[in-house]
Amino acid sequence: MNNKFDDDVLVSVVIALYNEQKYIAESIESILLQTYRNIEILVCDDGSTDDSAKIVKSFSDNRLLYLYQENQGKSVALNNMISVAKGEYIIMQDADDVSFPDRIEKLLSLAIRENVDIVQSGYNLILDGKEIAAKGKILSVNECRALIEDYRIPEHDPTMFVRRTVALDIGFDPELRICQGIDFILRVGEKYQHIVTDLILYKYRIHAGSITKRNITRRNLFLKMVMDKTRVRRGLLPLTEEEFGARFSQSTSSDNNLSGHFVESTYYLSSKRYHVFAIKNAIAAFSYFGICSDVVKCWLYALTPPVVNRWGRKIVGRGKL
Repeated sequence: MNNKFDDDVLVSVVIALYNEQKYIAESIESILLQTYRNIEILVCDDGSTDDSAKIVKSFSDNRLLYLYQENQGKSVALNNMISVAKGEYIIMQDADDVSFPDRIEKLLSLAIRENVDIVQSGYNLILDGKEIAAKGKILSVNECRALIEDYRIPEHDPTMFVRRTVALDIGFDPELRICQGIDFILRVGEKYQHIVTDLILYKYRIHAGSITKRNITRRNLFLKMVMDKTRVRRGLLPLTEEEFGARFSQSTSSDNNLSGHFVESTYYLSSKRYHVFAIKNAIAAFSYFGICSDVVKCWLYALTPPVVNRWGRKIVGRGKL
């Protein structure tokens, strides 16, 4: 690493686990293989009923600690791990996701160099077992704060790397069974220094076959709860159902915003001059979504030079993010 003293900083990795026997081994292995070695890994099993516990316990690395709780939800599991973590920083990892080998090294170096409290990164998707649709952006402290003020999180919540003191101060809301990461980042961003790097350091798994089967009503219920809590915290009234539907319609789509991700990814790849990958993105988007406005945007970004894309973006617009 660039800073020799970085090796003395302990980083705690927290993984909330519930019935992920198919993927938890790969998730843990991606942490054990990190280029940065001074880590501890905490896995909190939230009452799994499959073989997840057996798989975690099969690892012999002494940096790995297994915790168990009766099923109380992801927020409680995360809070339990944060409370016993010894690291100066906390890094999140979902039990079915994967980290790139240099994820911790790069994020720790950035956090120290920029003296910020939370760093988020770019990520790609694991979709039907294939890695696809890398997406990244660079955001300054002021840009992150502006997004937070607009009720938008700067980047996808599982990519976060945060000071442990900040995580202890903010905590995860146990009332939220889902959308707890969105709520956490909104509250962190209101008080602390936050940046985003466009380095692609995380692999977020999506099971495409289940996208249209998601319980959108339940997700929207919790998302509205998050937004209403945020508004009340800021001295505003909660939203009516109509106001919520109008303000956050793009965030509550049935595809969980996946088409918008492809738009942003194609723009990112084109801006980096990864033209072949941008075209592959557009092809994949068409295969999943058919002909729609977001797929048209993908093709425009894939087939147009970056300098034109930067100008055209003002007209074509972003994905549903």
